[in-house]
Amino acid sequence: VEEIWLDPSKRVSCFSIRKGFLSLEQVAGVSTEAVWTYGQLPVPEPTNLSRSLLTIQSDGQPVGQIEDLLFDWETGEIASYIVTGEIAAAWGGRAVLNPSDVAQMGMDSITLQEG
Repeated sequence: VEEIWLDPSKRVSCFSIRKGFLSLEQVAGVSTEAVWTYGQLPVPEPTNLSRSLLTIQSDGQPVGQIEDLLFDWETGEIASYIVTGEIAAAWGGRAVLNPSDVAQMGMDSITLQEG
């Protein structure tokens, strides 16, 4: 898996892989070493989806980036974000951000709740 793609409701729905794209519905199982599929059915390149690696903003200023996501493989719902940058400096450069900390999610950035 090279990239994770989010649908308009900001749930994981598609993955970029070496040979094209894979929808979440095609995933049969996951381990720390592999992703099993029900077969590689052709999926067109996403047009209404956004990449998951977004800039994080607070008070209109960039404060970090989303490096990775933890999500439910059955529903695509995001459980937490792994973040880097200024926002994670106090935790050694990498931290976990909960979805409840996000006020708004756009196509290329998320805005944090105040406080």
